[in-house]
Amino acid sequence: MQAILAIMVVMVALFAVIKAPSKFNVINREKVNEIVREDVGINNEAIRQVDDFQRGFNERSGQFVAVVSSTSGDARATSTVKTETSSVAKKEKEQTVSQEKTEPQPSSSEQGASQPAADPSNAEILGPVNSYKSIFSANKEKVPPAGESAHVLRSGSGKVLITAPHAVNHIREGSTKIVDYCTGPIAKALSDLTGAHLLYLNYYSRDPNYYDDTSFKEALANFVPSNNIKLVVDIHGAADSHGWDVDLGDINGASLLNFKDLASVATGFFNQYGIANVSKNDFSGGERQNTVTKFVSEKLKVDAMQFEIARKYRCETDEQTAAVIKALKRIVDKYK
Repeated sequence: MQAILAIMVVMVALFAVIKAPSKFNVINREKVNEIVREDVGINNEAIRQVDDFQRGFNERSGQFVAVVSSTSGDARATSTVKTETSSVAKKEKEQTVSQEKTEPQPSSSEQGASQPAADPSNAEILGPVNSYKSIFSANKEKVPPAGESAHVLRSGSGKVLITAPHAVNHIREGSTKIVDYCTGPIAKALSDLTGAHLLYLNYYSRDPNYYDDTSFKEALANFVPSNNIKLVVDIHGAADSHGWDVDLGDINGASLLNFKDLASVATGFFNQYGIANVSKNDFSGGERQNTVTKFVSEKLKVDAMQFEIARKYRCETDEQTAAVIKALKRIVDKYK
């Protein structure tokens, strides 16, 4: 009689689970046994009959798969039950995996893209600039020593070449033209910071921004194509009296064969560092003379821009000198 009563109690418990399958994926047989013991004081033989009944129910229903394990002595058993909710969970998991597979992934270029490097400190910029000033000052009126060229070409990395053709005094139509002050130190420090290639006039000689038959232009003609240079950043200086901070010379667009947006990009970088008054083609960069920008774009078919920097941004104050170099660094880094 006790066994029958125990079976009835367990059936009630099992059907309660069937009514709420989403809340019960696992039946703890020990809990069932405790309920039965409390109600009818069932013995081990009765529990064995309950196990037999549950196995028979599992086989008939097809809704439960029971794994029964028993421990001798205390008649305790544990059944792990998988309900219909397991199939629902499986479908949900498959849908999740499918969504993960079809979700757009960032491209390799997006994954590899990095944010611009932090700006160097003013000390990191101005230290080299100040040390280079004395070197260019010492050479500004010297003719090239025997066996040396008037220019210095320093190979770096990337696709940008920085030039400073007026880094020292130079000769134009029989007269001495004064150095574009501090353009040599600025160009050299810019090359240090970016790793870009560098070409500058190092000794007093004919103006390479006016004459084509110079060693400077010869170096350009050889180096640019053989090193896959894509942009020449040509550094110059002008008086403050022009009224602007920087003038961008692209021969009214003719010197930009590929980077058509260079002027607007450069203006944005200069503005970012407080250099607000940026002009365009006040010095055209080559409409009326044989400039570096004209030589590179017309004869070498490579983009070039002449950057005329006002005197106040060239080694007059530390803040303004650092600001113009930081902006130029951003430009070089973008196209390098």
